[in-house]
Amino acid sequence: NLVTEFTYDGKPHKVTYDNNDNVNILELNNKEEINVGSYDYEIIVKDDYYQGNISGKFIIKKAKLNIILPTITKEYTNGFSLTIDDIVKHKDFKILGNYVSLDDLNLSLVTKVTSAGKHTYEIKSNSTNYDCTFTEGEAIIDKGNINIDLPPTISSAFYLDKLGDLTLINNTFDTGAFIFKDPEIIIDKVGTYKVTLVFMPNDRNNYNTFEKEIEITVSKKILYLNDYLINDTFTYDAKKHSLIFDFKEYSNLIK
Repeated sequence: NLVTEFTYDGKPHKVTYDNNDNVNILELNNKEEINVGSYDYEIIVKDDYYQGNISGKFIIKKAKLNIILPTITKEYTNGFSLTIDDIVKHKDFKILGNYVSLDDLNLSLVTKVTSAGKHTYEIKSNSTNYDCTFTEGEAIIDKGNINIDLPPTISSAFYLDKLGDLTLINNTFDTGAFIFKDPEIIIDKVGTYKVTLVFMPNDRNNYNTFEKEIEITVSKKILYLNDYLINDTFTYDAKKHSLIFDFKEYSNLIK
């Protein structure tokens, strides 16, 4: 009763048989093999009472494994790329079936994931000893966050200035730039004034915008009266006259 078919388990195998009659058997070719494949064997009965021989091939078949791929959640960083280690070291990565070692599976990524967003991914096994099937994996890559320790400042600001007309100093970085959240706001007080800036990353597909509040010092507005003088010339008529100025543009704002 010959056993000539085995499933890979990392252990050595060769043809086995029953020898209930304790006959003298000579194994001319029946070496132990470990890896998947087809191997020759030849066995001869050499006994005073029996004779015969048999030859052929014995096989070691691939072990079947079902691999459950996890959902990977990570935050994007500069140069990010999903790796096979991200997958196999995840707590939800599972292998259903018997296997010798993870290295023996020779796993590699089929799908490249290099950007923020929701992705599906696949992996494959290049092992000669396993027949692997895989579930579909999912990778959720959140946009990264940029940290700016020193926000920009403003060169100068005056009462009734519009934020969008002010000049931001040191507002540009390698990763992006600050802008005013609402550039149409008119400054309506003198002294300390809070302004909200928004950081706009150069790579907005992979990085989040964020807001930063800064305090600026607002000075009193300097009015050059000549700019608003509309009548300074009169014809004598024995009446009192006064200079006439036009401050209509500030009629709703001047206190």
